[in-house]
Amino acid sequence: MRPPFYLDKVTPQQRAEIRQWNRRVIGFYAILGLVVVTLTAVKMDRVQSQLAKLSPAGEAVAAARIGSPLCAARDIKVVTLIEDAGVARTVPDAQLAEAFFMLMKAREACAAGRVEEALAIYDGITLAPMQAAAK
Repeated sequence: MRPPFYLDKVTPQQRAEIRQWNRRVIGFYAILGLVVVTLTAVKMDRVQSQLAKLSPAGEAVAAARIGSPLCAARDIKVVTLIEDAGVARTVPDAQLAEAFFMLMKAREACAAGRVEEALAIYDGITLAPMQAAAK
């Protein structure tokens, strides 16, 4: 069976040009494949190095395990409080922003192993509703 495009009716010069183009195309795809493989390998190395940074070692693991359930429970309560107040639009935006920033401080303290400080920050987050506008 013959290919749909066969070289019977082209001159030797045209055949050489076709072969040259075929080599260029094959070379291009080979280089493209190497670039893709290289980028994939580099990306995997970066992902693994980032995962290694996330896994704490030694005493930090014990501190994180002790404090994380307490912090997690308070965090969920505060996040729910902030979300509900934001949806209901009962609290000024500035107060919501301040509550969010305090939440971030509490998370940082908890991640650093300062559980008591983090719990105090969580307990200090209060959202007072706006006074109703005069009708």
